[in-house]
Amino acid sequence: MSKVYEMLPESVTRRSATVRLRGPRTRSWVWRIVTVIVVGYLLLVVPGERGATVFLIANTAILALFALSTNLLVGHAGIVCFGEAVFYGLGSYAASLISQHMALDALPLLAAAAATGAAAALAVGFITVRIYGMSLAMLTLAIGQICFLYFSTTGSVGGENGLVTLGPSHAAGIDITSQRHLYEFVAVMVVIAAAALYWVYRSPFGLILRVMREDHVRLRYLGINPAAVKVLAFTISGAIAGFAGGLSTFANQIVTPEVFNWTNSGSPVLMSALGGFDSFVGPIFGAGIYSWLTDHLTGGTIDPNLVLGAILIVVVLAVPTGVVRVGERVRNLLAGYRRSHRARRDHA
Repeated sequence: MSKVYEMLPESVTRRSATVRLRGPRTRSWVWRIVTVIVVGYLLLVVPGERGATVFLIANTAILALFALSTNLLVGHAGIVCFGEAVFYGLGSYAASLISQHMALDALPLLAAAAATGAAAALAVGFITVRIYGMSLAMLTLAIGQICFLYFSTTGSVGGENGLVTLGPSHAAGIDITSQRHLYEFVAVMVVIAAAALYWVYRSPFGLILRVMREDHVRLRYLGINPAAVKVLAFTISGAIAGFAGGLSTFANQIVTPEVFNWTNSGSPVLMSALGGFDSFVGPIFGAGIYSWLTDHLTGGTIDPNLVLGAILIVVVLAVPTGVVRVGERVRNLLAGYRRSHRARRDHA
C-alpha cells in the first residue's frame, strides 16, 4: 500500500492524503463511545418503546444502511451513481416474491435479496465500466426509471399496487412474528451489514477506492485495473442495498414500484450530503435527520422536501463536510480567528 501513497496526485499533500485516504477518525474514543451508545439504544431501549416509535426507528436504521451502501460509491469511490434504488428495489421484490411462493427462513430470503442486488449491480457496473461523471449519473438514473415503468405496468409483480407480503415467521429458528422480535432482528442485521461495510472501508480495497476517487488514472500506474475496481465496488454496494431492500420488505410488509423512482435514488445521496460524504458515519446521521424531519413534517402545512432542501443549502455553505464535522469546522474557525487576532496584536 505504500506505492498507493506515492502515486497520489500532486495536489494532495502526504499528510492530508493520509488523513483523507485512511478514512474517518472513527478510531478515536469519542466515536467508539458514540457507536456503543447508539447500538445499545437500538438493541436494548427501542424494543420497549411504543409501536409507532419502533416502526420509525426500524425504517430509519434500514435507510441508514441504504445510505451507507450508496456512499460507498458516491463518497468513498467518487462514482456518481443515481441507480442505487434499482438494487434496493430488486432486493425488496426478490424477498417478497420468494416469500409468497416458498416458506423460507428470513436469512435465506435476505441472502436472495442481497444476491439479486449484487447481480443487478454487477450488470450495471459492466454496462457503465467506461463511463464516469454526469454521464454515469444520468445513465444509472435512466435504468432506475426503466425499472420503475416495468414494475408499474407488469401485473405479475403487482403492477402499481405492488406486492403485499407477511414476511417470514422465523429467523434462524427464532420467532419474529411480533413487532418487537422483528425489530430486534432488523436491528441486528443492520448492525452486522454496517460492520461488514466498515470492514470493507478500512481494508486495502477501501484505500484503493479512495485513491480512485482522487484520480482513477493513477491506479493504472500501480498495476490496478480501475474498471475491475469500479465493477467490484458496484457489486458490494448493490449487495448491501439489496440486503437493505429485503429488510424493508420485512419491516413494511409491502413493496411498490415507487422504490425504483428517481426520488428514492436521490434520497440516500441527500442523506450522505447532510451527514458528510467523506465520513463513514455521516450517512447514518444524515438518515436520522432525514427520517425525523419527514416523519414530523408529513401531513403538515410545510413540505418536508422544502425544509430538507433549505437545510442542505445551509450545510453545504456552512459545513461542506457534513454535520459530523461541525465540531471540527468550529475549531478551525476559532483557530483562524485567534491567529488573525494575534497577528493584528503583534502588528500593532
